[in-house]
Amino acid sequence: MRSFFRWLRLYGLAVYWVILLGLMYLETIDNLPIPTDAEGAAFAQNFEDDLSRNVFASLIEITCLYLILRPWSFTQSVGRVVGTLVLVLLWTSALFYVALNAGRVSNVLKIHLLWLVVLNLGLVAILIWRVGKFLWRSLQQSRQR
Repeated sequence: MRSFFRWLRLYGLAVYWVILLGLMYLETIDNLPIPTDAEGAAFAQNFEDDLSRNVFASLIEITCLYLILRPWSFTQSVGRVVGTLVLVLLWTSALFYVALNAGRVSNVLKIHLLWLVVLNLGLVAILIWRVGKFLWRSLQQSRQR
C-alpha cells in the first residue's frame, strides 16, 4: 500500500494531466473551431488554436508544480504546499476573471479551468493532511511527556 501512495505522489499529477489533455483533444474533435462566417459561429464552441494554447499553458503549470512541490522529496513540505496553493489560487482567479469577462468561453478553456480547480482542491487536501499529521504527532509527543 505504501508503494501505491509513493507512485501516486510521484506520478498522479502527470496522469491527471494526460487525462486533461485527452479531454481537451476530444472536445476539440467534437466541436471544431469557430468558422469565419457569422452564421456558423453561433454553433461552434471553440476558438482557433485553443487546444495548443491551453496545452502549452497546462504544460507550464505542471512543470512549475513539479519544480515547486518536488514530490520525490516531499518530507516536511508544508511551506512548499502553501506557496504553491497561493500561486495556483492567484492564477486560477485570474483565469476565472478573464473567462467571466469574456463574451464567450470555449469548452477547452472550461476544461482547463476545471483542471485548475481540481489542482486547488488537491493542494488544500494535501495541506490539511500535512497540518493534521503535524498536529497529531505534536499531540502524541505531548502525551508521552
